Amino acid sequence: MVKMEFTLREFAYIDKQIVVDFISSIQAGLPVERRQAVTKTGKKLEAKIGFSFAQVGGEKGSTETEAEEKSAVQDAGLFQMLYSKLDEQGSILRKIDENVVPKSILEVEGRVVLPALEMTLDVLFNQLAPFGEVIQNINPRGWATLQGINRFRTSSPLNLRIIPSSSQCEEKMENVNIVASLRRNMLRKPLPELADDYSVFCRVTKVLKAQESFDLFKLPMKLDDAKIDSLLKSFESMPPESKAILGGDLTREDVQVRYPAIIVTPIAIYR
Repeated sequence: MVKMEFTLREFAYIDKQIVVDFISSIQAGLPVERRQAVTKTGKKLEAKIGFSFAQVGGEKGSTETEAEEKSAVQDAGLFQMLYSKLDEQGSILRKIDENVVPKSILEVEGRVVLPALEMTLDVLFNQLAPFGEVIQNINPRGWATLQGINRFRTSSPLNLRIIPSSSQCEEKMENVNIVASLRRNMLRKPLPELADDYSVFCRVTKVLKAQESFDLFKLPMKLDDAKIDSLLKSFESMPPESKAILGGDLTREDVQVRYPAIIVTPIAIYR
């Protein structure tokens, strides 16, 4: 019997479009279905039935019929195809060192950390949603501001940090910040469950140099410096009660990451 080797993964996030694009780049065409030859064996019985005008007989033994079963290739199957191809080529980096450069494929074992502001807003709106009408009657301006912030939050990509295991980092990179931007509609877990230990399969976008910093708002929305300053200034006009919920004004430092840091595009998050 041939031993089948496979990996079972529980996905918290998978960007199918990137997976499809990468597979199509590696091999000509994309498999949309898996075909498998199936042989079915049936029994037949030896018997004879006699009549005065006819006799019907059969022989003991078995019959074999061959058929072909088709099944659609699901997201996890497509990812396994990509992973296997890249692994065979030695293209997956699992050590965070000087070999990590833009366009590298990296598999990080570590903890996913969500921004405190993101978690606060998620809990806040989940708790307040059932009482929205009452709150709106009490403080319509504050509720409208919070609703606007929530719409902006849920319509933009989700930024998060990945803290790699110390064994995966060389000494000078042990405090590295790995920052990622996710498409919210690709999430397969509720937001709070994303803050846990996972494997993150990603492509490196940028590796910061010494003394270099990076504005996180440039990651999902491609904002220039003037627009970032304008956006941060808009938070100053929020009602005091809304600012208190958010922990005060947002500053430029709150939306920046500094060296040592790696900016990545996640392909899949799993365990």
